[in-house]
Amino acid sequence: MDPFIDEKITNNSIIQLNYILEEQYDITPVREAYGPNLNEGIIHEFCAGSSFSGDLHGSCYFAMEAYTKILILPYLLANVEIDNLYPEMVENILTSFVQDFFNLIDASLKEIIARVTMDPLELYNHKFVSLPVEQYRKYTTIFYLKSKTDNSYLGRVYTYLAIRK
Repeated sequence: MDPFIDEKITNNSIIQLNYILEEQYDITPVREAYGPNLNEGIIHEFCAGSSFSGDLHGSCYFAMEAYTKILILPYLLANVEIDNLYPEMVENILTSFVQDFFNLIDASLKEIIARVTMDPLELYNHKFVSLPVEQYRKYTTIFYLKSKTDNSYLGRVYTYLAIRK
């Protein structure tokens, strides 16, 4: 197994998030922090994750707080034609955005690791996702988001990678 597999997957997810936010939504993500994570789990206002298995077992998560969710929603809606927006539609729009991101991660995982499959996306909003230190190598990347048009602050998003030891 490649000794740099964790870094390759993490760097690839950073590239994919930059691509999807800059190209499709006019949002510039600035990597604020990156590194190993020793927390026992994660919990956020909005959190979506997907497990992968095959030659490598683990999971990826994308998370944001309510403040960020409210601020980036107009940018996500710019690509969707909706006459009336209802509160229950917000979750679907956010989930669709995260699904696009995870589809890019799935494709890049298959380039790095030949035999790997990702499970369907699951939502963990307001739920604690347990990731014990004894079982996982974990990496967190925090992005500061800003608008391309007026450089306004749009909050932070978090990506997590957990790989079974």
